[in-house]
Amino acid sequence: MKKTLIRFVGVVLLFILASAGSGNYYGVEVGEQAPNFEVSNETHSLQLQSLRGKYVVVTFWSSADADSRIANMMHDRAASSNENLEHVALNFDESQPLWNEICKLDGLNTNSQFYARNEAGAKLMKAWEQNEGFTSLLIDPYGVVVALNPSEKMLNQL
Repeated sequence: MKKTLIRFVGVVLLFILASAGSGNYYGVEVGEQAPNFEVSNETHSLQLQSLRGKYVVVTFWSSADADSRIANMMHDRAASSNENLEHVALNFDESQPLWNEICKLDGLNTNSQFYARNEAGAKLMKAWEQNEGFTSLLIDPYGVVVALNPSEKMLNQL
């Protein structure tokens, strides 16, 4: 009886430890409704919910983070060649002039690029819990997050 109780307690402890480690790293989980936001750049404003009906990749990036910069370029190109996919890129560089130059250098579609190192951007970072590094999220036509850090292959299949 005592061995059974010890095994039971051990299994419960393993379950608790496994559950504690499976918290959502990015703040927005696959299967959840994506939080709406509004951003603007020099030419226009955009609300995320206005893109309902299409797939949307939201990319949080900085030129100082090579992985996020590469992902941003890949997502930008995937959206430009797929009419069912929109790209919204939120940049958090220290300098807006640097961001402008990076956009030119990388050949990015400036209609999808937004400089977000401001109060509104700070709120976005908090709402989407991007404090552990930059990531990208794929949102379906109904506004539900369907993938974190989608691959080029995944985007090309939409």
